[in-house]
Amino acid sequence: MNKNQNDSFVWNESTSTDFLWTKTNLGEAFSYPMTPLTWSVAQFTFKDMVYIPGYSMLGIVGGWAYFNFSSLATALHLLGFSRKQTVSMMEELLNLRLPAGVEVPLIPYSRWKIIPVLRNFARYFAQLNRASKMAPAYLAETPKWFARCKEKIEREQTSSGLLKIWQDDIQEHLQQGFWVVMSAANASMDYTSKLRKKLSRLIPPEDANTLLTNLSAENELLASLGLVLGISQVVRGEMSHEDYRKKYGHRGARAHHAA
Repeated sequence: MNKNQNDSFVWNESTSTDFLWTKTNLGEAFSYPMTPLTWSVAQFTFKDMVYIPGYSMLGIVGGWAYFNFSSLATALHLLGFSRKQTVSMMEELLNLRLPAGVEVPLIPYSRWKIIPVLRNFARYFAQLNRASKMAPAYLAETPKWFARCKEKIEREQTSSGLLKIWQDDIQEHLQQGFWVVMSAANASMDYTSKLRKKLSRLIPPEDANTLLTNLSAENELLASLGLVLGISQVVRGEMSHEDYRKKYGHRGARAHHAA
């Protein structure tokens, strides 16, 4: 698949690279081909998720968002992990299993240049640490932030004004949200990884994965289940239609897509 020579939007990075790509987890968020605007926002959001200088973890293949499996695998290999250890860690991180015989191509990168890689890892974990501390305040503030931004956008009539709203009100909050999500995912991965190993000693790995898919606490259900269970709450009169709309109205197959 080759891009139109008059189109600066890169549609398929796999035509010029030899990487292993996966859209596990990412495909749930970006469940349709990317529009140029959606891709621009996604690139901005993931801009700090770089382990090997010059190679983002986020790529686009045939118009779909993909994770660059080779990028993180190369970084882990540079840190001294064997290929087997690297693949095992990546599978645990992304909750996937590579088919038998699949090789992970690594990015040609000299070990003598490992300092920037170490710096990127240090920055990544520092961001996760900051985000985990700010998560409660961020989540509490976000509904009010959304209402303010929505009102500003609806009032604005010029492209320059919309750009200013993006620069002043949206981009920093969006970037913070990315790290809050990543910190939560990292904490969840640590917990579920240990639990998966224990379960896999008792039941087949496929059954263990099924049980972990809908892991919830009794008083705090998995957010993705709330969309369906909330309907029963509305039917029973335990939640108003307006509260349901406010809590779950943003959910949908195109929730992460911009026009």
